[in-house]
Amino acid sequence: MSDRLQAYEIFAELMDRRNFSQTSRALNVPQATVSKQIAALEASLGIQLFIRSTRRMYPTREAEELIPHVRHMLDARAEVMRVAHGELPRISGTMRISAPHSYGRRVLLPLLIEFLELYPGLTVDVTLHRRPPDLLDAKLDLAIIGTPALEGPYRQRLLSNHHWIVVGAPDYLRNHGRRRFRSS
Repeated sequence: MSDRLQAYEIFAELMDRRNFSQTSRALNVPQATVSKQIAALEASLGIQLFIRSTRRMYPTREAEELIPHVRHMLDARAEVMRVAHGELPRISGTMRISAPHSYGRRVLLPLLIEFLELYPGLTVDVTLHRRPPDLLDAKLDLAIIGTPALEGPYRQRLLSNHHWIVVGAPDYLRNHGRRRFRSS
C-alpha cells in the first residue's frame, strides 16, 4: 500500500477510535507510524486534522468535513481491488422486470437463473405480460417490450430484431388467401 493510502486509512481509523494506541493496535502498525502518517497527511493537505493534548485528542472541523470523502475513497479502492481479483460487486435488493410472455419464458427466465447465481443478494420480481404495461404506473426497474421505441423519459436500448414468419395450412391459405404483414 502506498504511504498516502496508508495515511488515509490511518486517518479513518483514528477518527473512529480517537486514540493513537488503539489505532496502532487495530491496524497492526507501530504507534510511531500512526503519528508520522498523520503528520505527513496534515502537511500534504495543509490543515490540522487533530487537536492533541496529553490526555485527549479531538478531530478538527476540517477533519470532520474530510472524513466522509476519505471513507468514500477507501471504499472505492476496496471495490477496485475486489473487481481486479475477479469478485463481482455486491448487489442486493429487489429488481422489478416486465417482459412479453413468450420472450420472458424462452429467453429471459433461463438467463435470470444464471444471473441470480452470480448475485445471490438480489431478488427479481418478474411479470410476464401479453400487453405492455403502463410504464409510468408499473414502478418497474426494467421493461422489455416488443414495440418500436417509446416516447418519454425512458432510457432505451435495442436488444434484438425479431423476424416473424406467418404460416398456415394449405387449405386455409387457399380459402383465405395470403396476407401481407408490414413489419414495424
